[in-house]
Amino acid sequence: MNYYTYRIANSITGRSYFGSSSNLKRRWYEHKRASRIKNHPLYLDIRTLGLESFYIEKIGVFDSRAKARIMEDKLIMDNPSSYNVNRVQFNKLYRDWETDRKSTRLNSSHLKLSRMPSSA
Repeated sequence: MNYYTYRIANSITGRSYFGSSSNLKRRWYEHKRASRIKNHPLYLDIRTLGLESFYIEKIGVFDSRAKARIMEDKLIMDNPSSYNVNRVQFNKLYRDWETDRKSTRLNSSHLKLSRMPSSA
């Protein structure tokens, strides 16, 4: 089975989204469908600028999903202004948050309860 890396390009702004899939036709359909309801930056631009302002193109063909994902991650890292939420950056943010959460011990002295006025 072949796996592909692809780019969805905004022909107005030049901004791109990079992905990988074993079926580009299906994946493009999924992106178009998601653009109607999800609030990812790519989908917001599709709704604002119109689907006709976007196109999908195949970038690479690979013999494994892992190789396609490696290329996808490289494309994302090499294009910091892309629509992608960078997995590497996200994982670092999550690790930092998890470390902060574990190092902060919450107890009742951290909580300050106040009663809202009934007229509020």
